[in-house]
Amino acid sequence: MLILDDQSLKLSWMDNCTFDTGFKIERKTGKEDFVLIKELAASADSYLDKGLIYGTQYIYRIATVTKSNSSNYSSEIIAKTVFPEPSYLSSEVLDDRTASLYWEDNCEFETGFRIERKVEAEEYKFLVKLPANSTSYTDGNLKFEKTYYYRIQAITSINGSDFSNVEYLNTIFPHPTNLNVEVVSAGKIKLNWKDNCYFENGYKIERSQNGSDYRMIKEVNPNIQEYIDKDLEYNTEYSYRVHAFTDMNISHYTNTVSEYYGLLVPGNFKISVVAGRQVKLTWEDNSSIEEGFKIQRRDEGQEFKTIASLPANSESYFDTNTEIHKKYYYRIYSFIKRNNSPESKNYSAICHFGFRRVPEDHPTIQAAINIAVSGDIVIVQPGTYKENINFEGKNITVCSEFINTQESRYIISTIIDGKSSDSVVNFESEETEKAKLIGFTIQNGTGNGHRGGGIFIYNSSPTISDMIIKDNNAEKFGGGLYLYNSNSLIENVKIINNSSLGTKHGYGGGIYLSNSNPILNKLEIIDNRANEFGGGIYIYNSNPELTKCIIAGNEAVGTEYGYGGGIYTQYSTSCWYNLTIADNSAKFGGAIYCNSFSNPKIFNSILWNNSPQEVCFHRFGDIKVTLSYSNIMNGEDGFKTNNNGSLFFKTGVINSDPKFKDAANRNYELLKESPCIDTGDPAEEFKDADGSRNNMGAEI
Repeated sequence: MLILDDQSLKLSWMDNCTFDTGFKIERKTGKEDFVLIKELAASADSYLDKGLIYGTQYIYRIATVTKSNSSNYSSEIIAKTVFPEPSYLSSEVLDDRTASLYWEDNCEFETGFRIERKVEAEEYKFLVKLPANSTSYTDGNLKFEKTYYYRIQAITSINGSDFSNVEYLNTIFPHPTNLNVEVVSAGKIKLNWKDNCYFENGYKIERSQNGSDYRMIKEVNPNIQEYIDKDLEYNTEYSYRVHAFTDMNISHYTNTVSEYYGLLVPGNFKISVVAGRQVKLTWEDNSSIEEGFKIQRRDEGQEFKTIASLPANSESYFDTNTEIHKKYYYRIYSFIKRNNSPESKNYSAICHFGFRRVPEDHPTIQAAINIAVSGDIVIVQPGTYKENINFEGKNITVCSEFINTQESRYIISTIIDGKSSDSVVNFESEETEKAKLIGFTIQNGTGNGHRGGGIFIYNSSPTISDMIIKDNNAEKFGGGLYLYNSNSLIENVKIINNSSLGTKHGYGGGIYLSNSNPILNKLEIIDNRANEFGGGIYIYNSNPELTKCIIAGNEAVGTEYGYGGGIYTQYSTSCWYNLTIADNSAKFGGAIYCNSFSNPKIFNSILWNNSPQEVCFHRFGDIKVTLSYSNIMNGEDGFKTNNNGSLFFKTGVINSDPKFKDAANRNYELLKESPCIDTGDPAEEFKDADGSRNNMGAEI
């Protein structure tokens, strides 16, 4: 028997009789009775059975016949037709409404292909029929922020193959960011923002006046990044936001920014203790019309009193009439006079310099944060605090006794435990770099809406240093840390044994970055796991600066996707300095997986013993990887480019055992005989503090 295609097969036999007059062939399916399907002449030795249904099991038997009798039947044979299905269905997202699908055609006889599509929680629906031998299709009618699922089957006139693997995707629509506004002259406020998109039709600017609903005030052309709002009303606060648009979709909004047009409040009010008992006050003069400033102060439990009147354009003041260990509160306002009376008073936020101690002054860390004001320092004593904390938009410092002693034992012994509920620490109210978290162990968090098991950072840029972030889990994004639209400084942090293992998604076991440009300095990202992308770090539409980081023992564990054991990067152009990326594993890209439009530049780094290879390129999309003064296991053979992208080996790239002290126990210190010592970039900017040549790899 020979199976030919999805609807035909050929039977053949040996004629053992010399006096037969012919043959009869019978067939059945399942538990049905045999049915005669063909009578053949005595000379026949084969038969072609056509019009079969793919996936149905057929049973055949044959008997020899004469004019009056028939022989016993032959042994029965069982057969199914074949129909090889398409495989390796993958996708490439092009813009907010368009994505391309690619697959391998494994069949020689199909008459076409049928693609089905669905959105989450709905049933699959027919999308398009394509001609035979097709291997790609572009879907150009998608909506932003919907997840689309695709599957494909080969077809003939009567049959369809099994479906391919399922591919899912989300379209992209990079939204504008970094919206800033300022009063530039009488009755005019200037807006500017960053254009992050290459396919928008334009931008729409919306404005709210004194807290009213937002209304569109202007539509501008694509690639425009500024606008001047004119003819404003005096003594009015205006709030602005901007979004991009295309024919079908709109992006997310920028950050919302407010500006008061009138007598402007002094901005960026800061206080600091200098020279023992002197208190220095500084601020920004945001107005061109004030006549002066009033400084007011109060003691604990007292009323504010004016202690100084300063001329216009002043931006600093020293208070020398203070007592040590006494808490003072300050505020400032600008003024203008008309008819010898104040026209308006505009106060800054009330600031004071003070310490809040946990548990001496407050029973929990959150209780201290709730009562703190910007500039406060919350000092937490050693112990385990089972709570989930939120900085609530306050630019304060929350720290352990490490800040006073610089002893690492306080990091280990001062623990914030998330109780397997929510993110352990949340920054989601536009906190700035003045919001600081220092000297803790963060553990047992499960994420804010499946994001950021340990620390959740959204539209905020706090400073995080001298930490251990361990044993946290977020089902979808960022087991250890989640950063969205953030320019945080994160340094001297150990990110260990965190995970993001959701069956759908599972991105960034250690760190998840989206639309963010943080500084990541002296991090140890070790033994973290993600299901699909980025066991150590997931980077999307972000340009982090990575310096002196150890990324080791991380895994992208998924058997279908499993991309980037150490780092997964997409839509990213960034520079990485003095990294040690070792002993990571994934299905593709043990150290690094570069998806579309990834262009990392790697200096003074070590990529060693990652499995199955050091770096893997995606099959589509522009990819460029540049290396210099680095030690790469197996050299260029350590890269799987999939016949895509560009790989540039510059000066100083070697392939030699780095001689780690004890890699099995995650000790990546270099032994004195290491070929990576004093072989980094000799340029002045890379030299060590003592003036000697830089080493390759991370030294923490």
